[in-house]
Amino acid sequence: MLDSAEPGQAPWREVITTFAYSFRETLRAHPWAASLVGQLPSIGPNALRLTDRLRRAFIEAGFTGTDIYLASGSVISFVLGQVIPELAWTKAFGDTEPDRDTMIDSVVELAADYPEMIEEFRTTTNITPAAARAMAFDFGLCCVLDGLHARLRQRDRPHGSPAESVLP
Repeated sequence: MLDSAEPGQAPWREVITTFAYSFRETLRAHPWAASLVGQLPSIGPNALRLTDRLRRAFIEAGFTGTDIYLASGSVISFVLGQVIPELAWTKAFGDTEPDRDTMIDSVVELAADYPEMIEEFRTTTNITPAAARAMAFDFGLCCVLDGLHARLRQRDRPHGSPAESVLP
């Protein structure tokens, strides 16, 4: 079951963060569920209850109209984008983590045309793959939430396209 703090009892970022981590862990514990994404609509009572909870959290944050659901979809898409490749790796290679030296040797061989990337890889992979995935999830979720927060601060401006929002 997905956990999430109740909107109104916790700040919106806490509600969404709790949901994202719970969704991640649920998919990791039940990999078959990720395979249903895009195959079956998620309109049962539990999905609707969760959608309402996210909706209320985003309303509390200040989102209105369609943006409420776009914000919710952004978080859900982020979680799926992080978890599905992890599940594919586990399906292909099992639960055992690759040996760091073997992994580095493989990357060095495959990326021979990119020496700068090889050097960066060697200096930034001194953690376990599980820790790297956790760090990537946390970093990405913070970026998504920061982006949503920034969007709220700009809500009086017309939305336009993503490219327009970065132009002066």
